[in-house]
Amino acid sequence: MLRSSVPRLASLSVGLSTCKFSTLQPAVTSSAEQFYAHLQNHGANFEKTLASIRAKIDPSCISKVLRRCSVDRSLLGLRFFIWAGTHSTYRHSGHMYRQACEIFWIHHNPGAILEVLESYRADECSVNLKTVKVVLNLCKEAKLADEAFWVLRRMGDFNLGADTVSYNVVIRLFCQKGDMATAGMLMREMGLVGLRPDMITFVEMIKGFCNVGELESACMLFQDMKEQGCIPNTVVFSTLLDGYCRSGSLERGLELLTEMEKGGGDCSPNVVTYTSVIQSFCNQGLVVKALAVLDRMINQGCPPNRVTVRALVDCLCAKGRLEEVDELIDKVVSCGSFSIADCNSSLIVSLIGLGKLEEAERRFIRMLSCKMRPDGMTCNMIIRELCSTGRPFDAFMLFREIEKAGCSAFIGSNAFSELLMGLAKLNHKEEAATLARLMLDRGIRLQAPYVDNVVKFLKNSEESVLIPELTKESPEEGGWQDLLAKGFIEYIDTEEEETTMISMTINSPCSTYQSAMGKQAMGIYDTLAYVLYYPQKPLVTTRAMEHLHFRQLPAGINAIVAIACYSGYNQEDSVSMNQSSIDCGFFRSSFFRSYRDEEKKMGTLVKVDFGRPDKSKYDGVSGEDVIIRKTTPIAQDEAEGQASRYTGRDYSISLRHSETGIVDQVRLTTNADGLRFVKVSEIIEGITPDIIVNPHAIPSRMTIGQLIECIMGNVAAHMGKEGDATPFTDVTVDNISKALHKCGYQMRGFETMYNGHTGWRLSAMISLGPTYYQRLKHMVDDKIHSRGRGPVHILTRQSAGGRSCDDGLPFAEMERDCMIAHGAAHFLKERFDQGDAYRVHVCERCGLIAIANLKKDSFECRGLILKFFKDIILLPFVQVHIPYACKLLFQELMAMAIAPRMLTKDIKSVKDQKRREA
Repeated sequence: MLRSSVPRLASLSVGLSTCKFSTLQPAVTSSAEQFYAHLQNHGANFEKTLASIRAKIDPSCISKVLRRCSVDRSLLGLRFFIWAGTHSTYRHSGHMYRQACEIFWIHHNPGAILEVLESYRADECSVNLKTVKVVLNLCKEAKLADEAFWVLRRMGDFNLGADTVSYNVVIRLFCQKGDMATAGMLMREMGLVGLRPDMITFVEMIKGFCNVGELESACMLFQDMKEQGCIPNTVVFSTLLDGYCRSGSLERGLELLTEMEKGGGDCSPNVVTYTSVIQSFCNQGLVVKALAVLDRMINQGCPPNRVTVRALVDCLCAKGRLEEVDELIDKVVSCGSFSIADCNSSLIVSLIGLGKLEEAERRFIRMLSCKMRPDGMTCNMIIRELCSTGRPFDAFMLFREIEKAGCSAFIGSNAFSELLMGLAKLNHKEEAATLARLMLDRGIRLQAPYVDNVVKFLKNSEESVLIPELTKESPEEGGWQDLLAKGFIEYIDTEEEETTMISMTINSPCSTYQSAMGKQAMGIYDTLAYVLYYPQKPLVTTRAMEHLHFRQLPAGINAIVAIACYSGYNQEDSVSMNQSSIDCGFFRSSFFRSYRDEEKKMGTLVKVDFGRPDKSKYDGVSGEDVIIRKTTPIAQDEAEGQASRYTGRDYSISLRHSETGIVDQVRLTTNADGLRFVKVSEIIEGITPDIIVNPHAIPSRMTIGQLIECIMGNVAAHMGKEGDATPFTDVTVDNISKALHKCGYQMRGFETMYNGHTGWRLSAMISLGPTYYQRLKHMVDDKIHSRGRGPVHILTRQSAGGRSCDDGLPFAEMERDCMIAHGAAHFLKERFDQGDAYRVHVCERCGLIAIANLKKDSFECRGLILKFFKDIILLPFVQVHIPYACKLLFQELMAMAIAPRMLTKDIKSVKDQKRREA
């Protein structure tokens, strides 16, 4: 930096007369930035001031503003979108309405529409008819009939009256919903408010009646349309005709078609009308009537399209009337709307679909010999069909003919890969090598499912040099250095390392934690005696699980997990659980502990014998109950001097004091020495329900994989497939979200939920979906323990450690620090005194612990070699209260030649001094 600054200074000192100065131009702010900045600093009724911004409104600008507002300003973003739709220089397209619905999740959050109108009313905004129409179009795109009806009813709050277009939007939504009663009510209401239904109104109503199968109502509405002076056009006739055809009323459909042909003009049937009738006849196998309709179609001067021809060809091929197919092709070609090559291609595709491969192959070869060019779909289908039927050599020869005809460019990589694999399997070495070189010359990459078989074949042939090029993305062939040279792997430096994005969703520590917890999860009965009643296979699995036999030995349940605060009781690690799921046995489990013992011979005469436990009730056992009664007879020499009622010593096995349960089974058998041994099982039950997780637990735990598993579980449940969560694959969050969106759900798995206490819809979107949860063996009831009195260690006088020794939870360093941080010094002193109080005597002169004999009233300090008795008036010793553990620590330090000293003061004198100072 110094080297570059010196020349600049030198040039300024030499040539000051040539210096030029320029003013700094302000940075250009985009239109989207200007609008978004205005929204951030908005006040009530900000639409009035938006017009003052001199910025161009276009789809790109609106999209940027909407995406920035979608994070935390969705209401402002929606209002901006509505305002832009009412602008005089701009009009929203259908794509923009779809984009707005996706960005603000209006499909799954219909309450956003209601919030917009409520905000208009609260801010006393000026709302016009254009504003309401934009809102209704949003409802139309999101298919929200009830919300659109609500908007229509709220127009009066803004002193607005609905027009025909507004009614048509709402009527269309109810017709699509199938609620024809509400749609009819709205249509009648139009007449009451002085509006006349137009052509769109009748079309939507007729289409709705046809969709729900009410053809008579559709016919009556059709007649009412004529009586009201609204002349039906082709769209109305075609809509009613399509309803007749779908319901199977073909005769009435033909009558309506005849009426259309006679009417002419705006009522003339078009290609869609004729095709609908022809498809209906073909679906019922009435090919003669379908051909008759085709003749009427041609006579009316309406040329058929590809859909028309395909329907007729499929029907004729299914009936085996191939000669009539040729006549049909000649008739269609004579109309001039289709080429003979297109018709023959459609015929070949139909034959392949019907399983008539030989006829399709014969006609395909005839096409090539007649210099007709088949389309790409036909070429790919016939080659792949020949390969799938075990005829790859014939497919290769046919490919040669396609190549001569100049149509090989239509063939895709899948057909090439399948053909190459077929040739390799049947050991056609020369043809496979030729095809491999051709693929290499054209840059066609071998598809992944066929790599292994083709590579194995090429390695055994003389064409192994082709392997690296055909399988460029396969890491087997080159190794590490080859991957580096080709750019598949790139080294990064230390600065890039801190900001590099890794293609993983779970960090290493979390994966390690889960690996440890997975070993503790309950499943069916295996090495551990923790048994889950209803284990399930996970919806989202990995390929490694197949080798671990995780499906055969599952360890969890696909719980429906919602991520929401929901009253805040599920903070951090805690969760809210569904009581009904608990009652249904969700995560119900049992814990078995087996107690085993056997009879023993002690010496030559005395042996250990079993007996029945002294338990009058057999419905359960509690802590320290005897479950295996075992006694040893007392020998005669040991019994001398003892009461006669003692005949043996008790060696019974008792239940742990902290456990309760029931005796499941008693198994009694003999060992190899003929002595009996017994095994008793005891059961404890635990239950875990469906879960509500707090969203604050996700960032702190960094379990992003749980969110991805949630949306993938939704996709797996709706598609009936298992999700693949194997790391380092091409499965991304975007791919999963798109698949979930295709299933008709929000892309990120958000759902609209209702409050279980009030029944009101929650304003926030809740992430909901199946997540595989494991029920661990750790239970609070197994870990919590306390004590009032019990055994202590002789040396430290502390309670015996551990729950099995009847100990309590320790109050240790971290608990002490918490008490100090809260300023609870007296509570801390109480803790020390309650279980560990001790008093010692300290020499005031040296501060060391003195030897005190209170019975003789004698005191001795080894540090000063002093000894005092009670007759001395001023004793240099004081009594202090300290924990016994502190006294033990001082003595251990003294054993290490470290002298801890306690300097004391007279409490009374200190208090008097403070009182005097005050």
